[in-house]
Amino acid sequence: MKPHSRAIAGERAGRRARNRDGGTITIGGLIARGDIHRATQANPDLFGDITAATLNPDDLADTVWRLYTEGTEAEAVINALAA
Repeated sequence: MKPHSRAIAGERAGRRARNRDGGTITIGGLIARGDIHRATQANPDLFGDITAATLNPDDLADTVWRLYTEGTEAEAVINALAA
């Protein structure tokens, strides 16, 4: 994925001129308030405490918006599991 993301970054100016852009966001964790998050919360005996592996969707939205508006990066890694 990284070579592809970097190729995307290298062509960013031309795509922006045509209103096209792309990038990669790698998400490591559960997204709070999402379907999978709700399912794991509903089964604590099976999944245990998932608090540390949960990401705030508002933070994800901020990252996506920053990548889109600034256009300085082709990828972002958001990982609650690496802690």
